[in-house]
Amino acid sequence: KAAILAQAIWLLCPGSRLLSGAACALQSCAFCSLSSSRNATTAAMAPKKVMKAGKKAAATWELKPFSAKESAPWKTAVAGVRKQLKTRKRDHPALFMIGAVGKHLYEAAQALYKKAGKKDWELKPSSAKDRAAWTAAVASAQKQLKAKKRVHPGLFMLAVVGKHLYDSPEAMYTKGPAMKAKKATKAKK
Repeated sequence: KAAILAQAIWLLCPGSRLLSGAACALQSCAFCSLSSSRNATTAAMAPKKVMKAGKKAAATWELKPFSAKESAPWKTAVAGVRKQLKTRKRDHPALFMIGAVGKHLYEAAQALYKKAGKKDWELKPSSAKDRAAWTAAVASAQKQLKAKKRVHPGLFMLAVVGKHLYDSPEAMYTKGPAMKAKKATKAKK
């Protein structure tokens, strides 16, 4: 998790790249305040040990580091959303950025689906229960954003949502087989 977060910080913060690992020119930058040098960032990227569950090692969820070729389109996409954000004054820039990224992801997935020769598709309207869960999740991220003054609130909000989207499936993935085994033993009794 620390490796992914450190890489995301390095990708999102222009100061850490432009100044060759020195502190960002914006001294109060939330991303640069986490790590003042490239050495601190690379130290945070140390691989984690995999916990063993019983006799077999649990399957790992950790993502491999992204190559420059893999991360370049993401950098371009985030830069495009930042440019779109700055075209005019926004009441809630962080929420706008989350919405714009979500719309771009939806349209990109739809285009790839159509390009593969499948029919065009539209999402069904979400249920009230699903909408409430996503609204609570975004409100939680917004609360974390507003807890402290941020230099780049949109980027911070995007990073928070991305981290939550990474951590949630990880928890389900690592705890999934154990929960199934637990339910199976209860069923036998």
